[in-house]
Formats: sequence, C-alpha cells, structure tokens
Amino acid sequence: MKYKIGKRIIKTGIAVSLSIGLAHALGFTTTFSGVVALIAMKETSKRTIRYGVTLFLGSLLSVIIGLILGVFLGKSVIAFGIGTILALSLIVRLQLADGIILATIVVYHVLDAMPITGKQFVSFSLKEIAVIGIGIVVSVLVNLIVPQKYDALLKENIEEFNTRFSTFFERMAANVKNPELRSIPTQDEYYECRKQIKVLLDQAEISKENALLSEEINIYTKYITMLKLYKKLITLLEELTFQVGHLQSTRIHSKSIAGALQQLSKMQKNPSLNPIETFKEMSELLNQLNDHYANSPLPKTREEFVDRAHLYHIFIYVREYADTLFLFYKNNLK
Repeated sequence: MKYKIGKRIIKTGIAVSLSIGLAHALGFTTTFSGVVALIAMKETSKRTIRYGVTLFLGSLLSVIIGLILGVFLGKSVIAFGIGTILALSLIVRLQLADGIILATIVVYHVLDAMPITGKQFVSFSLKEIAVIGIGIVVSVLVNLIVPQKYDALLKENIEEFNTRFSTFFERMAANVKNPELRSIPTQDEYYECRKQIKVLLDQAEISKENALLSEEINIYTKYITMLKLYKKLITLLEELTFQVGHLQSTRIHSKSIAGALQQLSKMQKNPSLNPIETFKEMSELLNQLNDHYANSPLPKTREEFVDRAHLYHIFIYVREYADTLFLFYKNNLK
C-alpha cells in the first residue's frame, strides 16, 4: 500500500527544527525545545495554544518540584521517585493532565542537571521556562502559517457519498421490482459510511478551527451541516433497506415505489444543486402515491398484507428522505 507523509508530520518536523535552531541562536545548547515542539504540535493553532498553556503551567510546576528536590536530595534515585509522585499528583489535582508526560520529563530534566549552586537557581529556572516557551510558541506559529485544511478531501468524499447513496437507491429499486434479486445494500456498507463520516466531521472541525477568514469559516460550517445530514440519511437508508429486504414478491404499489426510489437516486447524485422544480415533482409523485394507497383495494392474503405494509413504510421513509434532501438545497442557498 502506498504511504503518503501527512502535512501534520511535515509541520511537526519543521517545528522541531525551528525550535532547536531558535534555542541555539539564543544561546541555549539543549535540544529540549524540539521535544516540546513535538509534543505541543496539534491539528490546529487553537488546540496547540490550549495544549501549550497546559504544558507550560505543568512544566513550570515541575521545574519548581525538580529544583526543590534537587536541593535537598540531589541527583538520587529517591529524588526521581518522589519527583514522579509529586508531579503526577499535583498536575492531575490542578487539572493539567494533558501535559502530564512532558511535565514529568521536566522533573527528570531538572534533577539530571543537579547539583546547582544558589546563584544558578534563578538562571537555570529561567532557562528551562524559556526553552519550553520556545517549543510552544514555534508550534503555534507553524500552525498559523501552514494551517491544516481538508477542502479537497471533504469535497471529494461528499461527492463520493452522493454517488454511493444514489447506487444504493438503484439497488433497492431493483429489489422492489424483483425481491428475489436480494440486491439491497449490506450493514457492512453502512458501517463503513458511518466510520468515514466520523473521520470527515473531525477533519471539517479541524479545518474550521484553522480558518482565519469568516468566509472560510462559513464554508466549513456548511460542510459540517452537510455531514450531519448524511448521518441522518444513513439512518433512513438503513430503515429503507430493512423494509425492502423483507419484501416477498411484487405487489400493487411495487412499480410506483420503485419509481420513487429511482427518482431519489437521481436527486441524490447532486442534492445541493437540484432545482426547486425537482423537489416539487417529487412531492407531487409522493402525493399521487399516497392517494393510490388510500384508494387501493384491501389485501386478500396475509402475505399481501405484510408486503404492502412494508411498501407503505418504504413510502414513509422515501418522503422523509426527500424532505432531508431539501435541507441540502436550502443550505446551498445560504
């Protein structure tokens, strides 16, 4: 399988290099700022800042713990053990657990530098805090300069969903015409759709957080709204599939129901660009179908009664699905 290096990986490498380079330029010989940048780099600048604040406060606390223990216990194994206990306990207690790993490493880093004299106490503390700050600030700046966005991927996957759902309707329409085909979509197919939507929603949220202009934010808000609508569509598709899968043979309304499913298939190919006339035609088709149900003769056998009940449920879900597609149309107008 072909592996592609992601943008976040590249940004992390850049942030690490810049952090270490900046630290060296300022006279710090340590590479610890690169470790901070590695840990601080998140999907968005907003998340990096939030995480960076947690890292900084936790690390500041750890510097104090390390220095106090170092003064009294030196670079001993007992100091490392007690430092671990104190750092973990206090960081969790102060709700800074997101930065718990780095903060604990800072304790070890401080203890490893022991012994230091009283005169070195302040300068060492400032150095550690400065190095940590460099890593966090560089990560934020890299995220701001090269934000992680998924415009093309979101558009491509949404178009793929439209094609896939349109095919689902074609398969269900064929099954309504001839139940022996057993051509309905499977639960595994719906499960994969749900997994994919979950990933896409996260990517849309990341892109929205990285957007700097209100116009960009509005675009990603639309993507998020559309993906949430797709989640509802999948639920309706599963209900439709259940009803279609229980049909035993063709009945009086089978042809009309299959026609409605085929019409939905056409509408699904590009739901946001359907003209208003398309929705009006679908509404008229469903109204006619409803009249046919009201005026049709009663079923003569139990099997016919069951099949027609399933067909009526399909009609109900088709109407709800068409109403949901109309939301795509309205969302596209905003």
